[in-house]
Amino acid sequence: MKAKKKPETAREQLIGLDGLPTFGIFSEPVNEVNFKAYKFLSPFGKPKNAISKYFGYNQFEYVGGVSDKIIFGVAIADLKFLTNAFFYIYLPPTGKFFHKSFKAPFSIGSKFSNFPETGVVSFSQGKNKIEMAPLNGRRKLHLELSSGETVDAEFLEEGIEPLRICTQAGVNGWVYVRKTAGSPVVGKIECDLGKFDLEKLGVYGHNDYSVGFMRRETFWNWGCFTGKLDKNIIGVNLSCGVNETSFSENSLWLNGDRFQLPLVSFQYDKKDLKKEWKIVSGDGVIDLVFKPEGNYRENINAFIIASNFNQLYGKYFGKIQISPTKFLKINGMYGYAEDHYAKW
Repeated sequence: MKAKKKPETAREQLIGLDGLPTFGIFSEPVNEVNFKAYKFLSPFGKPKNAISKYFGYNQFEYVGGVSDKIIFGVAIADLKFLTNAFFYIYLPPTGKFFHKSFKAPFSIGSKFSNFPETGVVSFSQGKNKIEMAPLNGRRKLHLELSSGETVDAEFLEEGIEPLRICTQAGVNGWVYVRKTAGSPVVGKIECDLGKFDLEKLGVYGHNDYSVGFMRRETFWNWGCFTGKLDKNIIGVNLSCGVNETSFSENSLWLNGDRFQLPLVSFQYDKKDLKKEWKIVSGDGVIDLVFKPEGNYRENINAFIIASNFNQLYGKYFGKIQISPTKFLKINGMYGYAEDHYAKW
């Protein structure tokens, strides 16, 4: 595995003067994803019109926190034809579950930033509000719902090297992603299930900011877990089906330092997602088992767009090799796994 590089001067914009993005994994921040400068072409090399360009650009941000006492997830997905936002909580000790979701046509109520390091992402619908805002090494999450639920949390990212990656997507697209895992989470959640102090519950978090001209029809698997392992704080992000064209988003965070992980295969029963999953790499570096405890589902079939989204939560077991003689042994760390089909 490759150790992280030292931070460099920030890259001002993703799209260059030639109208094309730079592909790769960046050690430096990308200040602006200036997608309007992209030369959006058809598969036959002809420029596509402004309307196609506008509706072809998708954006979403997800934040989640896990511990053995509470698991939660919050997302805003702006797909131009439709904005979808959700919030859920699962309590491992009791199996109790709470969720809310919202949909709005044509990005109504959605505000998305093209500045991944500094910009605010938000969604509002009536008295329901969700906001994700980076500030001084912290990623802030504020949520308030008309039914009385509130979240005020901070993901402490200072000292954590983000994954910043841009990969090709199909013949004429690309995806830019900024991710972290292994950030301590502080703050409070209040809902029908109770009041929760996230710091006292030992919650660690994950953040995913993804934008770009994604494949019209796309499918991916994703796995993530984070928390304390012995005296170390670890975060693991694994994916298959997206962001692996020449470069891979698969990463391990160990006390804030990011290391590259190899490509993986997700092996599971498509007809029964709650059965045991296996996530393995061909070289034996990664050998994991995921045991689901529940599934948050969102299904949309609206002709132009469609989504079959399954985000499962449960425990990870197995090992990750970090040197020729050293393994991280995973024994019941909580995290997520996804099976997701989308047409957008």
